[in-house]
Formats: sequence, structure tokens, C-alpha cells
Amino acid sequence: MMPPGADSLADNATYNERLGRILARAGKNLDEAADLLARSLLGVDSKAVSSDLEDVLKKQGATDLPAAKLALFKKNGDAHIAGASDKAAAQSRIAMSYSRMGILPEEALSLARTAVDNLSARSSSDTMYQSHRTYGIALSSAGKHEEAVAAFGKVRQLATFFDVDYYLRYGESLTALGLEREALEVYMKGAAVGQPSKLMAALTPLYKKLHGSDEGIKGALKKISDEIAAFKPAGPARTSRSGQVVLAELFTGSECRPCLAADKASTS
Repeated sequence: MMPPGADSLADNATYNERLGRILARAGKNLDEAADLLARSLLGVDSKAVSSDLEDVLKKQGATDLPAAKLALFKKNGDAHIAGASDKAAAQSRIAMSYSRMGILPEEALSLARTAVDNLSARSSSDTMYQSHRTYGIALSSAGKHEEAVAAFGKVRQLATFFDVDYYLRYGESLTALGLEREALEVYMKGAAVGQPSKLMAALTPLYKKLHGSDEGIKGALKKISDEIAAFKPAGPARTSRSGQVVLAELFTGSECRPCLAADKASTS
């Protein structure tokens, strides 16, 4: 019942993991089991799945486990891109997976750059954001901080408040360039909602360095959080040159009650 050539790795990671484990533990179709487990790891990081993959590779007689795993990741990453309907999104997704796992850095940078080059006027805002974001992270990992800052800056208005990696790597590249106040601003915006530990660990010493103390952090974060909560969309213009009224129907998912409020807010 799985759709053929499904684009999302993360959404199918559990499926790939479970089926891979079943095949591995049954001792059947070990090649398929290895592919499924590698595909799962491209979608979601898991030490348990990584251990299972190594067990499968050992059963297959692999002597160099790191090299064998790397070959599997490359094989399944290439297959994912080849079968994807949105090439830019797929290239960006695989580049992000490689960067997250700390493997194939040159390949990750090349894929991320290609994903940005493949963007067009028809690319969705999400694909545009993910492509520039991933390119920025790949550049930052390669120590190319000036280019990374430029890539991050292009989609700053599209960044959500829950994308920890975006704000963290953006801030790190700004800091590397000596732009500490700009870095602190980025860290603060990313940490305003939820105060994730990774961002707090980065912003606290920087805030203390620039302000002489970290006592004002909570108040500063609350101020940003209050501003976010008080945001009200302006909505469309109420008048038009033609004087005609546009009718729009709103459809929302009944299985996602929290979505209703967001859907209404985006159209009001």
C-alpha cells in the first residue's frame, strides 16, 4: 500500500525501519533489509537502526563496516533523487541527511548547490526554503561562512521558529565572521519559542559576553515571544479596482483540529 517512489524519507522512516528489521531477523532478503535500514537512517537518525544495519552487513560478510555503510547511503541517496518528482527538494533532502550524519561532505555540498541551481519560479516556498537552508548548512560545515550567511539570509523570512538547525548554524557562521551581535539576534529569535537546549547553549555565553551578564536573557526572550504571539496577519486588501468580490472556500482536515485555527488565520 506504500506509494511507489514516495518522496519523503522522514515520513517513511518507520516503515523502512520495521520492514528492514523483520527481514534481517528472519534472515531473509538481507540485501533488501540493508537497503531499507539505510533508507531509514537517511530519514531519521537512530543508533538502534544503525546497529541493526551493521549486524546485517556482518551477516553479509562485510569486513569494512564504515565503507559498506557509506556505499549503502550513497546508493540509496542516489536512488531517492532519481525517483523523486521534485528533484530540487530531493537533492536538498539527501544533502541534509549527509550533513546530519557527517558523511560525504563534498557530495552534500554539491547536491545542496545543485538543488539551489534547480529552483525555478514554480518551486514551492517550502522547497525554496529547504534548498537555501540546506545549502547554508553545507557551506557552514565546509567553513565557507560568508557564503553560508548569504544563503541563510535569502530565506530568513521563511524560517519557522522550530528549525533549530537553521538558527544554530546561521548564528555559528555569523560568529565565525566576527558578527557577534547579529549572531545573538539570530540565536534569540530561534530560542524565543521553546528555548531549545542547543540554541540556549550557544546564545547564553554570547549574551553574557556582550551584556556582561546573562540575567536579562529570560526577559529578552519573553519580549520576542510576546511579539510573536501578538502578530496579526493584515489579510488581503478589502477593495479592488473592479469592485468585484472574490469568493474563496476554505478546506481543512477534520483529523487535525489545531490546523483549523492556523488555516483560518492565514486566510483572514
